[in-house]
Amino acid sequence: MKLGDSERTVRFGLREFGAKGTQFTMNNRPVFLRGTLECSIWPLTGYPPTDPTAWHRIYKIMKSYGLNHIRFHSWCPPEAAFAAADEEGIMVQTEGPMANVDAGLDPVRDAFVEAEFKRIVDTYGNHPSFCMVTLGNEYGGKMDLLTRWVEMLRQRDPRHLYSSASNNGKMTANRQFTEGFFGRGVHGPGTANDVRRAIEHEDRPPVGHEIGQWMYWPDTNEIKKWTGVMALKNYEMIRDDLARKHLLDLEPQFVQASGKFATLLYKEEIELLLRTPGFAGFSLLDLHDYPTQGTALVGPLDAFWDSKGFITPEAYRRFCGATVPLLRMPKRTYTADEPFEATVDVAHYGIADIANAKPAWTIKDDQGRKIAGGALPEQKVPTGKLSFLGAIKTSLEKAGAPCKLTVTVTLSEYSNDWEIWVYPANDVPKPSADVVVCEKWDAAKAALGEGKKVVFFPKSTDAAYSMNGSFLPVFWSPVWFPSQKPNTMGLLCDPKHPLFAQFPTDMHSNWQWYELMQRSRLFILDDTPADFRPTLQVIDNFERNHKLGVVFEGRVGAGQMLVCGFDLPTMAKEPAARQLLTSLYHYAGSPAFKPAQELSGGLMEKMFANKLQELHAQIRADSQHPNYVAANAIDGDPRTIWHTPWNEPVPKFPHELVIELPKPVKITGITCLPRQDGPQNGWIKDYAVHISTDGKDWGQPVAKGAFKRDANLHTVKFEKPVQTRFLKFVALDGFDASKKPCASLAELSLIFADSSAASLSSYGKTAETKTAPSAPILLGAPGGAMQVAINPDNGVIASNERWGGIGTL
Repeated sequence: MKLGDSERTVRFGLREFGAKGTQFTMNNRPVFLRGTLECSIWPLTGYPPTDPTAWHRIYKIMKSYGLNHIRFHSWCPPEAAFAAADEEGIMVQTEGPMANVDAGLDPVRDAFVEAEFKRIVDTYGNHPSFCMVTLGNEYGGKMDLLTRWVEMLRQRDPRHLYSSASNNGKMTANRQFTEGFFGRGVHGPGTANDVRRAIEHEDRPPVGHEIGQWMYWPDTNEIKKWTGVMALKNYEMIRDDLARKHLLDLEPQFVQASGKFATLLYKEEIELLLRTPGFAGFSLLDLHDYPTQGTALVGPLDAFWDSKGFITPEAYRRFCGATVPLLRMPKRTYTADEPFEATVDVAHYGIADIANAKPAWTIKDDQGRKIAGGALPEQKVPTGKLSFLGAIKTSLEKAGAPCKLTVTVTLSEYSNDWEIWVYPANDVPKPSADVVVCEKWDAAKAALGEGKKVVFFPKSTDAAYSMNGSFLPVFWSPVWFPSQKPNTMGLLCDPKHPLFAQFPTDMHSNWQWYELMQRSRLFILDDTPADFRPTLQVIDNFERNHKLGVVFEGRVGAGQMLVCGFDLPTMAKEPAARQLLTSLYHYAGSPAFKPAQELSGGLMEKMFANKLQELHAQIRADSQHPNYVAANAIDGDPRTIWHTPWNEPVPKFPHELVIELPKPVKITGITCLPRQDGPQNGWIKDYAVHISTDGKDWGQPVAKGAFKRDANLHTVKFEKPVQTRFLKFVALDGFDASKKPCASLAELSLIFADSSAASLSSYGKTAETKTAPSAPILLGAPGGAMQVAINPDNGVIASNERWGGIGTL
């Protein structure tokens, strides 16, 4: 442009980005957003690059993994980011500079944010890559102000689409798209699910907010890459803690097993959204790591956008690209006499329809041998939508069970694949005559004393030495969300170990373990010899670093013992459980079962002997729900709970549990394990502990205090040991007593004077210690304003995360 002697060159692009119903459009063609976040992570400099070359590199990497979109989390990038995105074809979503604090509370801040909105669109509005704006990250506030901001932006520059803050409870009516959770997560081992019900009332494009957040174990080899303004002190702390706990040699295996597992979960969650008719897109959290916020290592790429080696870009694009074949099957484990049945879809958002498409499918074993295959009807596949391609039904009799198979669907040059497992249709197995199967420690101890082989499925485990298991790993960060349970990171095993001779497995968690892990009991084996390794190990999170096992073995006295945290005999109707039981019994009865390491009988006693049951203790409550009786609190099973009634009229606080012993015992304290099944209903806050010789005269409490609001084992130490026959635990108040004055407890245990050291071992970590009459001492990570409800079964977020701010660097 020229005006007199003045000249100005303005670069711009021609494009029309819009919305039609629940779909985004680019130049009137439907487009599906496949995005990731950039949280301003710059390991070497601490600030974003201002040269286009660096941004070209990032965008080229993103595109190689099938992505076409980037969300700048609560910030706006520099000019170079937009210029490079223009040339690379990346759709940019920028945000206002505010996160997780409500608008309308600080006039000065609000004025700055509003001025910044104007500067963003005025400065960068001509860039064709600039497509979307959200007000910020996860905040609400005064609706009139939020609505005014969105309207101001729409009027100021209508070339972009605008919405209220990403994933918040106050969505303005004038927003042009909606970014939220929409039922995201992993909903089970099958692939038939989608989230259509979560978006059925949406009349504008729904975008999946911060998809994934599945945790990868930190690779401390990365420390040497941080040569700039920051050092990975958090990685150094993790490395040093592993060394102290004699686990450092396992770090490479932790990295590999957790990384392969997390990548499987990303595949399923991305496909879940692609399977949903009318869904508009997603932004991952993340394609790369965020090590500077709670050590959130949530990507297959590191903070430098370098691959960690778990998946190639080509393999990633099979499930994250413009055209993705999709398989809907109800489950992943089958018996050889069952047919395999599935339907095939394709999510196609390429530049044009696919004419004369000839979809085909195959099922092959690990050696590449074809088990079955076929063609689906030839058809035209329209672009811009999810299309049904056909159905598969075939026999699995030729599979050579037990085995793992791969189902592959191909459409032109596009392919995708899924793994399934096939097991023999056998009866429930029985152990060989020389193997003793036990559920109680006294029977196992007797058999071991006679030098026998013992397979032990413990019904009771001391809460200090066990925790409930789950298939899914850590969500986002164990530092950021320490209250997750069990907060672990998947399985680790040697697939060639004879235990798995008849149960095909990888070295990491895979889908055939889903039902097994959902009903598992994990054992805390920190007190075993330093070089002891479980046969089937569970990788703990790096903030805690327990030595965890779900199956372990050892020589105990004159006998040999194989301990299993899966209750396989009661699960044997399920194909995977029955086959694992078959393999386990076969191994225990074979010459290969020769445990190399000796385990202390005293340690096994501490782990599995239920002292209260051995002493014939009785327990009663002042109130109990008929399905959640007081006896559950001393049964040694953290999966069962005592709970007071919740139907009206609801008994009010206080609530009492009374333990009665046949004769006096000397104790130094108690431990209380909150319910471990996910809900926090009935979690106890304020408490008191009384003792009595006759169960009538209780006197003043020997301890009182307040529990921290978490699921960890709470330890209460008395000022001095006491001799008593009766102990009364009084729940004085709860955390949500205004809603329902209920109390619940998974386990109540006594710390006996002759075994206090064992009883004080932590469940996860000791949350707090109380000593009467001293003031309570609260231990553990400092609490914040963060509130989140995460379903441990599927990773679905039930409420928004809330915290005071995000520190990236």
